Amino acid sequence: MNQQRIPPQNLDAEKAVLGACIADSSLIPEIVAVITTADFYLPSHQKTFAAILTLFNEGKFIDVITVDNVLKSEPAQRPSAADLCAMVEFAFPSHAVEHARLVKDSALRRHIIESVRAAIDEEVYDPNQDPASIASKLIASLSSNRDWYSVKFPHISEATSSALKDIRASYHNDSRTWIPTGLRDVDIRIGGIPRGRLTVIAGRPSMGKTAWAATAVLNAAKKGHRVAFITIESPKEAIITRMLSTMTGIENRNIQRGRLTEAEMAQVVVASEELSKLPIWIRDAQRSWERIKLLIHGLKLAQPELEFVVLDYCQLIEAPAESRHDRRDLEIGRISGGAKALALGMGIAVVLLSQLNREVEKQSNKRPKLSDMRDSGNLEQDADIVALLYRPVYYDENKPRDFCEFIVSKNRDGAVGSIKLRFDEKTVSFSDWIEPSQAQNEHTSARAGARSCRLGQV
Repeated sequence: MNQQRIPPQNLDAEKAVLGACIADSSLIPEIVAVITTADFYLPSHQKTFAAILTLFNEGKFIDVITVDNVLKSEPAQRPSAADLCAMVEFAFPSHAVEHARLVKDSALRRHIIESVRAAIDEEVYDPNQDPASIASKLIASLSSNRDWYSVKFPHISEATSSALKDIRASYHNDSRTWIPTGLRDVDIRIGGIPRGRLTVIAGRPSMGKTAWAATAVLNAAKKGHRVAFITIESPKEAIITRMLSTMTGIENRNIQRGRLTEAEMAQVVVASEELSKLPIWIRDAQRSWERIKLLIHGLKLAQPELEFVVLDYCQLIEAPAESRHDRRDLEIGRISGGAKALALGMGIAVVLLSQLNREVEKQSNKRPKLSDMRDSGNLEQDADIVALLYRPVYYDENKPRDFCEFIVSKNRDGAVGSIKLRFDEKTVSFSDWIEPSQAQNEHTSARAGARSCRLGQV
C-alpha cells in the first residue's frame, strides 16, 4: 500500500539553530555561510530566521523580545514569545554550525525530490521528449547546486590557498592539474591537457585529429590517468586497433585485415591484454549531445577519479533539441559551451576535436590559422587552448611524409607557437619529432656502440 511520505525535515535542528542565533548573535555569520531562510521547513521557522537576519543586518540587539517584536508584523504562522524562549532553552550554541548542516541536509533532500517531480510532471509523460534529455536535465539541475553546503562568498585567501595547492602540485611534477599527452614538446610547451578546461584540436580531414587524441589517451592511461574516449566518427574497434598498432609497431591496416604472421598475432594478443588493464572507457555511435552529457555524468558518478574526456568530433554531434532550428554555427556554439561547462563543473580535462572549414583549401598558403575557426560557433571563444594540426605532405608530395605541425594558436594560460611532431602513417599515431640530422647521429652512435661491443667480445 502506498502511503504519503512526509518530506525530509529536521525540526529539532531548526529550533536549535534559531535558539542559538537568538542566544549568541556572533554565530550568525557562520550559520548564514551554511543555510538560507528557504532551507527551513516550517514557515514559522523561516519567518523567525528572516526576523533575526533583519535585526542583525540593521545592527540591532537580538533577543527574544526584539525578535518577537519584529514577528508581530506577521499576520499568521509565526511563533509566540514562549516558543522563542523554548528555542533558546533547546539550543546548544557550541553545536550550532553542525545543526545548521543538518537543516541544510534535509533541505537538499527536499530539493532533489522536487526536481524529480518537476521532471516527471513536465516531461516524462510527453512522448515527444527524449528520455536521455530529461535525465540529463535532471542531473544538471542537481549537480548545478553542488555548492549548497557552502553558500558563502569565499575570501581571496581561500582561493589563493587553492591556487597555491595547484602550483605546488605542478612544482612537484604532480599531474593532478595537467594530463600528460606523452608528447615531450607538447607537454613542455603547454604543460599537457589542463583539467577544468576545454581544449580544441582542429584540422582539415586526414590531418590526424583522431590519431592525436588516441595517442594522448593511450599515453595518459599508461601514466595511470582515468580517461574516456567518445567516438562519433569511427567504431570503437577502429580506435582500439590504432592503439594496438601503436603498442606493437605493426601496421594498422594489417591488424585490421588480419594479415599477420604467427609472431605478430602473438604480439597483438599480448598488447590487447595490456590494453585491457588500462583505465580507459570507450563508447561509439553516440550523436545526441544530451545523451553524450548523460554518458559523461554517469561515468563520472561511477568513476569519480575520471580526469580526461575526448569527444571525436564536434561537427558530428547533434545539437540539443531546443536549438535544432538555429544556424549550425549557433548549434555548435551550444555544444562547445556545454563541453566547457562539463570541464569546469566536473574538474576534468575535455578535448573536443573539430573540423576546420573548407576556406583553408582556397588559400594559397594552406597552413591553418585561428581565424579559420570563425564559422564554427563559439569554439574559438569557449576553448582555453586551441591547437591546429597541419601535415604539409597532404598538399605537397615533396614534403616529409612523417612531419606534422601542432600549431598552438590560442593558450589562455601560456605561450602560443608551432610544435613539430612525427606522424607514423603505418601505426596512425604521433610521437616526438627528431630532426633528421639528430636521428642520423643517434643511429651512427648506436651502430658504433654495437660494433665496439662486438669488438670487446672478440
